[in-house]
Amino acid sequence: YILVVDTNADGVFLINHDGDELFEWDLDGDELGDDAQLLDDGSLLVSLKSNNPQINFGGYGGKFRKINADQSIDWNVTYSSSDYISHHDVDYLSNGNIIFLAWEKVSATEAEEMGFSANNNMYPESIIEMNPLTNEVVWEWHATDHFVQDHDNTKENYGVVADNPNKIDVNYNSSQSDGDIMHANGITIDEVNNLL
Repeated sequence: YILVVDTNADGVFLINHDGDELFEWDLDGDELGDDAQLLDDGSLLVSLKSNNPQINFGGYGGKFRKINADQSIDWNVTYSSSDYISHHDVDYLSNGNIIFLAWEKVSATEAEEMGFSANNNMYPESIIEMNPLTNEVVWEWHATDHFVQDHDNTKENYGVVADNPNKIDVNYNSSQSDGDIMHANGITIDEVNNLL
């Protein structure tokens, strides 16, 4: 079988190798985001576009839904506001949680304090693990905690970029006037070795 995620038709389909449609998941009128995956129990984990998103880069998302094989909805999660939005990829963990990519807004003023050389908002990556039954964020990682820069020696994260290979140069892509300074498309979890 082949899982087809058709963003043009806002549909997720299961087909055979002859192209015959065997099953279509009901998205209840919502627009498809950029990811869907068939889980071992026959349910579908799907990313959906949030209504009126405030952050609009490519890689649409903001909502997640687990749809059972009988089309009933197990749960819905929204991770979208004027300050953050999930995007592109989501993974289902063996503990029942989901882990996903998210952009988070950093105002121009906050960005300046991080040694950002441009004078605009920026939207660095974060990784969020959430319990979808409670909407509790149980673990998170933020690129902003790992910035280094050699633009402004009065800032705490000032350093020689080349001497900090385990850090992210906040100004590597500062010419992006829309603030999309980093843009991940996928996330894969190795639960055995506890690696992203």
